[in-house]
Amino acid sequence: MNYMWQTGRKGKRKKPAKFFFSESTVVMNGDYAVSLSVPLYACRQNAVRLSLRIRKFTDAEVPFEFYGVLQLPAFMTEEGEKELDIGCPKLRLKKGESYGRDYWLLPDYGDFKETEIFLKPGTVRALAGDEVCSFRKKTRLHVTITEESPEMLAQRRAGKNNLDSVLDRKQTDVPLALLELEETEEGRKIGRIQEAGVRQYIPLPCQEEEREKYRSCYRELQNVPVSRRQEQENPEKSGEINRGHEQREPLIRGGVIEIPLDVKMKKGKVCYSEEVVHGLGPGNVYVDVGLLCEDGTAVYGDNSLFVRPGIDTAVRTAVKVFYEKGSFQVAVRVSGEQNDIILPLQWAAVRMAGHGEGQMEDLSAMSITLENSTVYLRPREKYYFEVQFHNMAPCTLLYEPTDGEGKVSPDGTYTAPAKEGVYEVRISCRDYPKICTYVYAVVGNSYSSLP
Repeated sequence: MNYMWQTGRKGKRKKPAKFFFSESTVVMNGDYAVSLSVPLYACRQNAVRLSLRIRKFTDAEVPFEFYGVLQLPAFMTEEGEKELDIGCPKLRLKKGESYGRDYWLLPDYGDFKETEIFLKPGTVRALAGDEVCSFRKKTRLHVTITEESPEMLAQRRAGKNNLDSVLDRKQTDVPLALLELEETEEGRKIGRIQEAGVRQYIPLPCQEEEREKYRSCYRELQNVPVSRRQEQENPEKSGEINRGHEQREPLIRGGVIEIPLDVKMKKGKVCYSEEVVHGLGPGNVYVDVGLLCEDGTAVYGDNSLFVRPGIDTAVRTAVKVFYEKGSFQVAVRVSGEQNDIILPLQWAAVRMAGHGEGQMEDLSAMSITLENSTVYLRPREKYYFEVQFHNMAPCTLLYEPTDGEGKVSPDGTYTAPAKEGVYEVRISCRDYPKICTYVYAVVGNSYSSLP
């Protein structure tokens, strides 16, 4: 959505208090200023609005163009992209006029509690007439991921304004409630709490317009696309793999195995089955076995609780699962009377939640890569590792600086160490540790990932 307005005393556009937004000025020259803003808090169940604003300060008749790309570690665009193109057509604004454009960011948070939005290195183009404008190279917008609803955030914001008005009156304290204490034998206890007429920053009905202003920064999710980073190289598979883990039923396989027992086995002796392929492929698969009984039932766990004297054999079972091979082996220990020489066991294998068909492929065909395996940074500079998945569904990644220097946040944002040097970071899949890649950060005061 694009919009323009005239600034000045008349019809001045009210601006929400700054502390509600994460803001950054990208371009500032004598004629124009370009700024970005996004709410400091993003709700997990709502899209959040990012705004681009371009303002004109002088009477000079100078056209202006702007273009850039934002990297979104924990968001995606309405088209499912992890990068957002921002910009404007050639503008000819008058003094005091502004141009604005809004973009909606959809959640792609994972387990993140906070994240940053980055200006991608080398993508900014700003022209005032024929003059190339300088820009702020380290543009970042910090966002905290919250479980709160937009309504709760709006109420808190409006309440904060009331609190500010109280502090402006130079009061040294802010009353929250009146407490009535009661004397007891054990000491004093709270008898009554009175908040009505005491809490001066509780949102009031007259603040509805203000709360609506903050609520407008969020919207309900509809037809959420699959993130492009989640698509496979084979487009025929991508739609099947990425329908969402919650909507996929777990894959289940089962069958019967028979374990021969020695005649008159001693109590406590252990027998083992052959290795059995469960058919769900390599990966995190859960397998359990139960004793098949003559009455057509199966008992899982400690079957001695259901053993009938003279009929069943009391045994204890355990299962060893070979994740990489896609198979399992059963161990059986006789814990009571033995009445069988062949022990029939019903087995069931279930692929754990979050591991669909796309992860049943041979691990050797799966890989993760980065666009740049070596990055050049200044001390304490931040850089976003955008990982690409090949022949596999996206998964949770682990970031490990091998020498303990530097820090990587869960969304893949690397903060370079304060000391110069060459540092290695290992990036691996949490569920498949052998699927990994390495990136090297060359840190020095003369280096920068930005032009």
